[in-house]
Amino acid sequence: MGSARWVMLAVAALGGLGALPVRGADQYERDWNTGGFHVVELRKDSAEPALFRVVRIERVHDGDGHLRIYLPAECRDAVRAALDAGGLAAEISGPGGGAPAAAGLTLCRSCRCGGEGSATSDAYTGQPCADRCGAAGVEEEAYFLRVSVRLDAGEELAIGREPTQLWLIEKE
Repeated sequence: MGSARWVMLAVAALGGLGALPVRGADQYERDWNTGGFHVVELRKDSAEPALFRVVRIERVHDGDGHLRIYLPAECRDAVRAALDAGGLAAEISGPGGGAPAAAGLTLCRSCRCGGEGSATSDAYTGQPCADRCGAAGVEEEAYFLRVSVRLDAGEELAIGREPTQLWLIEKE
């Protein structure tokens, strides 16, 4: 991801983060909390729409553990295209200022079809839940980035769309 570039972008944009978006300036900054995580969204140009919006974040405790960053359904194809083109990547930095390490990102969908007891999740390949459920209909549909990190205390996750957008996430 070229962490030096992300650090420079973050330092340039971090001049006075607040709880509300800053609009009308050259940059966009938004800072909020969700599900026990602190999120900062940075964009180089406030006129550029965000690739995605973080709806909520969940920490999943299966196997090695991972994060689910839920996104609005309407951005799923743009996020998939950015991932496929290599234009969206993630890094995790550990406590004590250690060197950042790449974190895997996968766009997934979660579907619960009519008559099913629970939702099932798989990688989103361009087929929405309606295609999977067919005549049974969709009762529940969600899209999320599966991030292959646990994000423990003192660690920060950076998800970037080079060179203009950055999401910084840390456990509260």
